[in-house]
Amino acid sequence: MTSQLIRTILVILDNNNGELQGTEQLALDLNAPKNWTIRCVRRLNEDGTITIIPSRGGRGNKTVYRRNPNQPGLPRKLPRKK
Repeated sequence: MTSQLIRTILVILDNNNGELQGTEQLALDLNAPKNWTIRCVRRLNEDGTITIIPSRGGRGNKTVYRRNPNQPGLPRKLPRKK
């Protein structure tokens, strides 16, 4: 179940240009409980696949989940030639 959620999280991030705001929105998109969503997202963060930018509280602030462009195991993006 967790591996399916992890794959689905990556697909959702790819469909949203590599960025998603809000844990609750992600849980709704996955149709999964919030605690499972947080567990899967933290595992992806430990692997270096995504980056979590936590909210600092307050009304309207949301946690941001971004896809890491330089993932472990993939070649780095080459710099542009002038």
